[in-house]
Amino acid sequence: MSAPSLAPPIAEPAPVATPDHPVHSSHHIHAYRNPSRKSSAASHLNDSDDATRVAPRYDEKTGNKSGGGSGEHSDRLSRTSSSPPGIGLYGGVSPGDRDAEMGLRAMRSREEEEAREIEAEKAGPDPYQVQFEPGENINPKNWSVLYRWFLTGIGSLLVLNSTFASSAPSGIVTDLMEYFTFSQEVAILTISLFVAGYCVGPLLWGPLSESYGRRPIFIIAFFCYTCFQLGCALSKNTASILIFRFLGGTFASAPLTNSGALLADIWDGKHRGTAMSWFALAPFAGPSIGPIVGGYIFVAGASWRWVFWTLTIFAGVCLFLVIAFIPETYAPKILANKAKRLRKETGDDRYWAPLEKNDTSFKGRVNDILLKPFIILAKEPMLQAVTLYMSFVYGVVYLLFEAFPFVFVQIHGFNMGENGLTFLGFFLGGVIAVILCVIHSSHLAFVLTVLEIYHCI
Repeated sequence: MSAPSLAPPIAEPAPVATPDHPVHSSHHIHAYRNPSRKSSAASHLNDSDDATRVAPRYDEKTGNKSGGGSGEHSDRLSRTSSSPPGIGLYGGVSPGDRDAEMGLRAMRSREEEEAREIEAEKAGPDPYQVQFEPGENINPKNWSVLYRWFLTGIGSLLVLNSTFASSAPSGIVTDLMEYFTFSQEVAILTISLFVAGYCVGPLLWGPLSESYGRRPIFIIAFFCYTCFQLGCALSKNTASILIFRFLGGTFASAPLTNSGALLADIWDGKHRGTAMSWFALAPFAGPSIGPIVGGYIFVAGASWRWVFWTLTIFAGVCLFLVIAFIPETYAPKILANKAKRLRKETGDDRYWAPLEKNDTSFKGRVNDILLKPFIILAKEPMLQAVTLYMSFVYGVVYLLFEAFPFVFVQIHGFNMGENGLTFLGFFLGGVIAVILCVIHSSHLAFVLTVLEIYHCI
């Protein structure tokens, strides 16, 4: 009787994978199909012990037992078993496995992004982001109260100049009709086209001042405005005076948007209301004074050109005040200049300001300059209400510039100078409104101060 064989039982030959029938590790099939398993697919990829375990195989010719890691066949099985779920020897991936893997990658990327954000919050603000230091004198809100009121006065004077120029020709309509031999409707265009420029200009000057600062926009706009007023004074035909009036109104509208922004730059919330109240008088004082000056120039027998010479001189004086006394007040632009200075002084290019991060491409510029005003108007109901109200008020005011001469000159026999005096009612009404607003703003500032003292806000 032959001795019993001590060799272990022959293991079943492992199935061979083909392109049509990929073989998966039983471990992975179990892990993938068992929904109660809590470990993620990522733990399967890292579990090298389980993933590389292969059953031993008995070689009949040599009588040797080969482990999971020896031989080409075992290597192939090891590679197969260590593959992610659903990936066979030839790299076939089922759609469900691919979606699961993509979901895991997306989850990991979100977790990494959240981790970076948390670390950034813990680290605090970027130390190279340029900001105002406490009490720094380049911050417009730290300037002296007297200097800020001086700038408020200049800003109001610029608006007074602009609105004064819009109504001054109403007193010389008769002279314009005689010199240029056009109808009264065309003569009225000298006022209407100037006001039409008010509609075009703010769409440019406001966004441009937020990209390049207040000061350069003031200088460029008032220089061009002065030149166009000079062009009106030297006009020889109808086309030239109408074109110059429209362009003059377009550039004269810069103070209507940027002077208010200048006040917002230099005053804090508690004291801004009082400054804005006095500033708001200028848009009504100008149209009220314009017909008086133009009317008495007509009564004095001076040429109609003297109205435009007066406007040119007034614009030139305002241009001088802008160049000599108005600094840059837009805080983001000041910080950008500070960052540029720090980079130059230290040689460190890591200093930056938020304004420098804006989109400087042509598309970005067009979006900021042309589209942003309309986008804001479409999304802000409060702005829509204020726009409709101001449009109605300005429409009524400039309508009266043509109605008053008809009523008081043709019916009541006033001369053009006396007719201009009828507009003083607008000015007096504006003064009363300013007084009421100043009282209200002072009370509001007191209330805010008390709330700050008791830490209520």
